[in-house]
Amino acid sequence: MAIVDIIKYSIDNIIDGTANDNLYVVLGGHNEVSNTYTQTETNIDEVKRNLIFGKKVKSSDYTAMVKRNTWVSNTAYDSYANTTNRNHFIINQNNDVYKCIWNANSTVSTSEPLTKTNALIETADGYLWKYMYSITGAAMTKFGTTTSIPISGNTSVEANAVAGTIDYVSINDGGTGFSVYNTGTILSAVSNTLFLIATTADTVTNVYGGSSIYITNGTGAGTLKTIDTSYANATGKYITLSSNTTLSTDSEYVISPRISITDRAGTGFEAYTTIANGSISAITVIDAGSGYLEPTLNITTKGTPTNTDIDLLLSSSGGHGSDPYTELESYELYFSVNFLLAEDTTLPVTDFTYYQTGLLFNPSVDVWSQNTISFGASLDVNTAFTANALVIGETSSASGIVYWANTTHIKVNDVIGTFTNAETIYLSGNTAVNSAIDIIKDVDSVRSTGDLVLYSNESDGIARASNISEDIKFLITLDNA
Repeated sequence: MAIVDIIKYSIDNIIDGTANDNLYVVLGGHNEVSNTYTQTETNIDEVKRNLIFGKKVKSSDYTAMVKRNTWVSNTAYDSYANTTNRNHFIINQNNDVYKCIWNANSTVSTSEPLTKTNALIETADGYLWKYMYSITGAAMTKFGTTTSIPISGNTSVEANAVAGTIDYVSINDGGTGFSVYNTGTILSAVSNTLFLIATTADTVTNVYGGSSIYITNGTGAGTLKTIDTSYANATGKYITLSSNTTLSTDSEYVISPRISITDRAGTGFEAYTTIANGSISAITVIDAGSGYLEPTLNITTKGTPTNTDIDLLLSSSGGHGSDPYTELESYELYFSVNFLLAEDTTLPVTDFTYYQTGLLFNPSVDVWSQNTISFGASLDVNTAFTANALVIGETSSASGIVYWANTTHIKVNDVIGTFTNAETIYLSGNTAVNSAIDIIKDVDSVRSTGDLVLYSNESDGIARASNISEDIKFLITLDNA
């Protein structure tokens, strides 16, 4: 399995797990923490004990990401077949993403692709592009970074993708000795299979037999046929075709070496050649075909030309645009969740700073459909306790750190043991500061359950206030590109 397949498999499984189970963005660590940490089992347990609040990650809160590669004029981009530098796609000024199918023999791009269509797009600079998808302003605001952009996908592009197409033929060396070539205009249609061609044509009997004729303009434009025979006499030079074809005196043609493809599965490919100075200078694709797996190029012509080096640019397995995750080599997964004000009174908005955030997978919670969950303990009291103070239960010996308090209520995390109703709690080291617990309010998650996928320390802390909301973002990179 190639590295890109492994990465795609990992991303797919993370996305599926997030959609089908329960992943939460969580916060905690109200005591200031060091910015230097090692993610050991001991530290993970401590982070989980210090959790305060979590919010479920929804499908709109995460996306796969790819490199942000803004189109810049006079830049040489890679074709998709050469993705060593991940420079084979761009995002244009309208936040449309395109994959480079052909880079005009590694010349610089001077024409920004702007057209959105399911067909391949050839720009004035000779580049061939495939439109992949567009990124909405909201998605770019939520997920876009200076180095990465989100994958949005496009259902029309994906549905219209054709597998196994040969969209371009790259000529590294056009060879030598290609002498069979003629361009001109049909002088007369003797019948639907016999045609008088230009006076510049070769007089050698059957020199064009087996070659192709392509009609570039006029009657029959776009027609590609194989020539059966050719001959010359006192009245001119003639070709015969095996099937009825409607051509006229305005039909402009190219007679050149015939191109065909050998493959176990694919069908439909059509192309014609252009010859210059005895060498193949271009192979123009008329129909990219479909279903090709391991195509081999065949060139039929008279004589014994040699030394060609020609590459067939076969589409990705599902067709161009079918799978932007793989085709654009996605290697990042981005989570972005907004904590809005008090989150339905679950999250304190005053006198509270947190220093840790994380991703918690599948904690044990009371109500699976609930979008927010609380951790620790929530106690009604009749004495003012100080935030960040350690409180202890007189009967239960349970203890915890106060992360928010007023005169009637405290919220406690890093709880060890279980507080009991009606017991007295007191300030550690100062039993004079105490209060009976009036009510222990249920929290939503069983303490220390779930897998802490990752966590981060915020060295400056994030302060809550009555008019604040914040976006918590995690970027998971699955390789080191």
